[in-house]
Amino acid sequence: MRTILIAGLATAALPCAAQQVDVTGGELRFGYERPVDGEQDGETPSKTSLEGAMSFGVGRAFAAQADLALDRFDARGDYGKSLGVHGAYAISPLTHVGGFAGYESAGRADVTYFGGEVAVETGVTAVEGYVMAATEHDSGVEGTVWGIEGHQGVTPQLDLGGRLNLGSFDRGVDVTRIGLTAAYAVTPAARVEAELGTADVEVPGLGSRDDAYLGVKATFTFGPGQGSTFGRRGLLDLLPGG
Repeated sequence: MRTILIAGLATAALPCAAQQVDVTGGELRFGYERPVDGEQDGETPSKTSLEGAMSFGVGRAFAAQADLALDRFDARGDYGKSLGVHGAYAISPLTHVGGFAGYESAGRADVTYFGGEVAVETGVTAVEGYVMAATEHDSGVEGTVWGIEGHQGVTPQLDLGGRLNLGSFDRGVDVTRIGLTAAYAVTPAARVEAELGTADVEVPGLGSRDDAYLGVKATFTFGPGQGSTFGRRGLLDLLPGG
């Protein structure tokens, strides 16, 4: 775990030695997800999330980002904690490529992950994709997850989009999450988003879901760049509730 985190931090901070670092933007997100069917066995397997991200510019082409997240799984009473870092290079003003690494824990599980990613933002269309290798250390289960998400502006305030996550792990464990999103910009720095989808996710030690889900999220952006370069990574992000 320490090796992966140190490598991720080094990747994100490598250009900092010779150039000035500036805060370029950030986000604060509040989310809630639950199954469409509601209560199951007298309990609601929902997830409440608080997420934060801060982006830093290093010179004219390099960037770094730090992510923090806290999840509350209401049916089990467990808390999940997540820490991630990104390092990125701007191929153009619209396109960033980079790598990420992180650690998360919940219940009996401790997970480390790392991978590569790309993000394209035109102002009207935004798309990002990634591939991630993850290991749950107590069980020794390892696997790979592919993800893509994005949105398209329909009006200056409204955009529609979606997400797709597919993964395969040891011991026949597969991960699938598909969602459709609609977001509305209340102000230039605040937006609300609704997501409807289906998830078939099993993470050893973290829990499992296999049903349709509904999610809502409020996002507040700040800084010169008004937001972060990349979205949240990790396995806890794939679990809609538990």
